[in-house]
Amino acid sequence: MTKVSIIRFKPKPECFDEFLNNIEVRNEEKANLNPPTHYLMTTSDEIIAIAFRAESELSESSAKGVNWLDCLLYTSPSPRDS
Repeated sequence: MTKVSIIRFKPKPECFDEFLNNIEVRNEEKANLNPPTHYLMTTSDEIIAIAFRAESELSESSAKGVNWLDCLLYTSPSPRDS
């Protein structure tokens, strides 16, 4: 069975473009499948990711996404670093 995940990100305005670029690079292969399994949409202040995944892949895929986000948060320059 296929599961749909909708993940909403609201990066700080000064980090929006960099975060969008990072998530586009991460999802590029999945977005180019036929049919695509990952989609991105943006509003003026949000990035919305939509992913279609097999139920058997959901836990592992979600854990990898959280790990990617954690790594991104701790390796990107932050205003806290100044």
